[in-house]
Amino acid sequence: MFGGGFMKKSWALGALLCFFGAQVGAVGNVIVIGASHGMGREVARVFCRNGYKVGGVARNEIALQSLRDELGESFSFKIGDIRTDVCRDTVKAFISEMGGCDIFVMNAGIWDDARQEVSSNTIIEFDWDKLLKDQLSTIETNIAGFTRMAAVAFEYFIKQRKGHFVGVSSVDAVRGNPGCPVYSGTKAFESTYMQGMRSAFDQTGIDITVTDIRPGFIATYDISRKDTFWVESVEDAGKGIFDAVMNKDKVVYIKARWGLFAGYLSLAPDVVYNDVATTFGIRSPDLG
Repeated sequence: MFGGGFMKKSWALGALLCFFGAQVGAVGNVIVIGASHGMGREVARVFCRNGYKVGGVARNEIALQSLRDELGESFSFKIGDIRTDVCRDTVKAFISEMGGCDIFVMNAGIWDDARQEVSSNTIIEFDWDKLLKDQLSTIETNIAGFTRMAAVAFEYFIKQRKGHFVGVSSVDAVRGNPGCPVYSGTKAFESTYMQGMRSAFDQTGIDITVTDIRPGFIATYDISRKDTFWVESVEDAGKGIFDAVMNKDKVVYIKARWGLFAGYLSLAPDVVYNDVATTFGIRSPDLG
């Protein structure tokens, strides 16, 4: 509606906010866990462009350095693996080094147990040793790693009596996905965990906001299938997460249509859900 001129001015304003935020003091400090690619990388960009000082944590040093080269002094990073206790110490020290944390985005996660399709033949032919290895790896990252990083964030926020925790779960948190049952189980854990923490802070009156982000398919470089259902852009995901933080939302789907779809899935009888999940919900193992 506004045309290309408006968009150019918006990006120019974002660049100025990023520059001046680095020079005269940022709007606030943001930690992004899993900032090396995909949604986490875009979230770092969006917050920086809106005047925030951003600290990224991930395993891929080359990708983090390239983001530093792109964003300049308003972005810094540390190398860390959320599956280790060392990462907990790393993030604690990073928060102190940055001068504090206002917003903590827990984006890192994997879905190693995803399978291309589910049928009587493919189930019979599963390599169960490999499948179990992949499932335990998913649990180690999405449950143990998620909880480890959440503990860092909540411990810090409780001490300063304010903060905003943002966890990226999934539409798959709503109901078990036959193509990746452990992945969807871990995402249900994340969503339920955040719901419990949100309730605890509501009862205690501590000013800590907890936002559950539930994306559908996001067009990161991991997506290789052209027939994937409702692929949302990384840019839309980054903007959606930023808007959710600004609005202090509790649960946000990326995009809203996925929320309608999730509501339908949660109410559908098994015979309907099984058909829908087989048609739309099975993800390629190449997706990440």
